[in-house]
Amino acid sequence: MEASSLQQFVIVLLVCAVIPVPLLITGYSLGLMWVIFLSETEMLGSILIAILPLIVAMLLLVISSISLTVRRLHDLGFSGLWILLNFILLINMVLTLLLAYKKGSPGKNKFGEDPLSSI
Repeated sequence: MEASSLQQFVIVLLVCAVIPVPLLITGYSLGLMWVIFLSETEMLGSILIAILPLIVAMLLLVISSISLTVRRLHDLGFSGLWILLNFILLINMVLTLLLAYKKGSPGKNKFGEDPLSSI
């Protein structure tokens, strides 16, 4: 797996923060509309249809952000297993700040070439 630059990490971090907002608003609006106009038996299926795009988008964002985080860890010279620190409260914030602000290791490391060397 190739390393990821700081710029790629920050862009995807921002995208992961922005994309769910319109999907949440749309899903909530559709769900509310269906609650008002449909009977109880039709409501469950229609609410599932309303939130299905949000579920799919969130799964895609989670998978891509895990991949990017591992690549960014490789850019810093760390093993991808360090991503497990995201499950520890407060340490996950420190890790995110480290990934967002620390410059990658210069030149080649054990995970491959410097991603900025190809630019």
